[in-house]
Amino acid sequence: YFNESRCAFLDCSLLTSEAIAVYRTETTWTEFMRPWLVCALNEDCIAPKYSKYSGCIEVRHPRTTGCHRFDMSALSIILNRGVQYTVDSEQMMSFRLT
Repeated sequence: YFNESRCAFLDCSLLTSEAIAVYRTETTWTEFMRPWLVCALNEDCIAPKYSKYSGCIEVRHPRTTGCHRFDMSALSIILNRGVQYTVDSEQMMSFRLT
């Protein structure tokens, strides 16, 4: 949906969308919140055909069961575009949006 390569996110972890604190700025809106909102309102992005969120077998990976948290994936892709976070502790940097 975002026209991104899977390889671009190999060192990124999946971010949780349970609780988010952001500053209300133009950058926050245009770079993060608007793309996430557009995805959430588009069924092909947030719930692609044959995807499911419940009734999953937890021991299997999402690619074999069709279960996946598309909201979290979308958020992770969007945030990585903006701040390029990594799970590699040697490259990890804190950031501040102002």
